[in-house]
This record gives sequence, C-alpha cells and structure tokens, in this order.
Amino acid sequence: MHTVLESTPALTTAKATPADIGYVKKRYTWRETPHPLIQRRATDADGNEKDSFRSPAKGALLAVVADHIVQGRVIFPGAGYMEMARAAAVSLSGGARSAKLSRVFFLQPLMLDGDLSTMTVSVDITSADERFDVNTEDLEAGTKTSHCAGGASTFSEAMPAFSHAGLRASCAQPVDTAVIYAGFRSVGLEYGPEYRTLTTARVSSHTGVAVGQLRRRSRKEGTRVHPADLDGSLHLTALLAEASAAGEIRLPFSVGEAALTDVSGSPWPVAERQGESRTGVWIRAKDAKAAKDSPGARLTNFETRVLKAAPAAAPRAAATRTTTAEALPSSPRESPSHLLRLLHLLPLQNLSLIHI
Repeated sequence: MHTVLESTPALTTAKATPADIGYVKKRYTWRETPHPLIQRRATDADGNEKDSFRSPAKGALLAVVADHIVQGRVIFPGAGYMEMARAAAVSLSGGARSAKLSRVFFLQPLMLDGDLSTMTVSVDITSADERFDVNTEDLEAGTKTSHCAGGASTFSEAMPAFSHAGLRASCAQPVDTAVIYAGFRSVGLEYGPEYRTLTTARVSSHTGVAVGQLRRRSRKEGTRVHPADLDGSLHLTALLAEASAAGEIRLPFSVGEAALTDVSGSPWPVAERQGESRTGVWIRAKDAKAAKDSPGARLTNFETRVLKAAPAAAPRAAATRTTTAEALPSSPRESPSHLLRLLHLLPLQNLSLIHI
C-alpha cells in the first residue's frame, strides 16, 4: 500500500520586526531572610530600636520546632532558646559570629499548641550585664511568662578541636539509634522526623564518652545552629546516664557554658561525662577542612537534678512505660545497659515534663 502526500507552498509573509526592547537599571537593597527565632527588632514608644527581638509564635518560629513533640504537644526545645540567644547577641554585636552563653537556666516550658495568634516570643539582651531573657507575651490576655535566662556575650576565638576518629575508636559499643528513639517515645518524647537527627551512635561506659553522627541538613531555615541539630547531639547524653534508683527521674536543670558558632553539613557530636549528673557536648565537622566553614558548638556542665516528687504520669504515658522492656531489642549489641536508663533521664530540651 502506498500513500501520496501533497503539500501546498506556504504563503509568503512579511518578516516580523521585533519591537525595540529597552532596559532600565535599578538598584535593589539586599535583604536576608529574617532569623525565624528573632524576626523583628523591638522599638520603644519613640521608634528607637531596643536590644530586644520579637517573633510571632505561629508561622516561621513554629515551623522550626513543629516536630519537637512531647506527649502529643509541641514544646519549644531548650536548644531553641540557646540558638535564639546566640542569634540575638550576634545581631547586636555589629560583626561577631559566635556567642558564649553562661549559667543558662530553664525556667518554664513553652507549649506551642492551641490558638497562637496573639502570642509573641521575645529575647531581651541586657548588654551591661551580658544577660539574656526569653519570654512569651499574650497580647490579648496581657500576660508575660519567663522561660529561659542566662549570660550572653560574643567571642572571636577559634572553637577547640578534637579527634573524632580517636574518640570513635575508643567507643567500642555501637548503639542502634532506632532503639534510642524507641526509648524516648516510651516515655512520651515523641519526636517527629525532623528531630530524630542522630543517625549513628557508639558509647564507652569505661571512659564515659559517646560519639555519633547527625543527619546531613540541607535547609538551616535561617539559623546557624539549628535547634534540631543541637537537640539531636544532646540525645547522646542519654547513653551516659548514671544509674538511678528505682522510680527516680533526673530532670535537666542548667547549662554551665555554651559556645555556639555554626553547625552545618553532617555534624559529628561527642558527649562526655563531666561529673555526677553533668555532661558536656561538642559538635563539629569530621575534618579540619570542613570545620573552617562549620566551626561547631560546645556545651559544658549540662546538669540534671532529681525530681523529688514526680508528677503523676498521664494515662497514655503510663501505658507505654509498662511495655518499654518489651519494645527494646534484646541483643547485647542493640541494647547496652545504659539504654535501660532512658526511663530515668529526660534530655535538656524536654524540661517541660517537669511541669506536666
């Protein structure tokens, strides 16, 4: 079978002449995305800027911490207070990149649920006293609550280095991070995916050191030390918990000193026991080359204290506590004795459980 195709020559049309295109140069001021935890600098009645920053509780701030869930509620993490104080101190310094916080105390939990439309979160810096205070204010109710306070200053010295490879080699016991998060969940620490950042962990009970690696972060959301990364690094301290008496719960109380610069890429945290109920945490890039762009962070004397009169557990939490031993794997590789202490240790960012 054959087909004959015919075509008609296209009609000749005049060639279109493009209209003259004009270009106008115009300058645009560069504007960085506001830090989600210090979105707006406060002003006084005369319009003068104050050493204080305000952020609506909903929106960008809530998005950064939305996966930090404790017993079904979004709780602002303690790591978030420290990043907020770092950002405020650095912003007011006129050029510094690093901040040093001292004697940081966690006072009252910040629960981000319900109607947040009238709530603002603020951080105030008192330069003369080198102090910071984090508060919330309900504009409709006219109430103000203090959540965290401590010393705040800036510094330019290099962060101390450490050999992660050497420390990792000294930690002979590998730990499945899924077991760690299963233990947390059993006591109501129901972290969403964005706050389950710890991907590997090893511990040495003899030396009191734990090492790990965090998931690579592609979006820092305007932060330098993302709360989820600092939070995940603190999860290592659960592996260094001292033996507790039956039914005894240790709760976070304070951080002696925190040096915060920048945590990027795939950070490698290290936790070290520094005394009874105290630990230190270092977060740094794996090699010196990467550390130039991501100097890291360091916390010392993170302290916990015994809750003498523990609050009654909610029915949901009580039900899951009774099955913790069944939920944890039984192999020696996956469940060293330290993990059994997860029932008696609440990490820094879950101070809210004191008040439930």
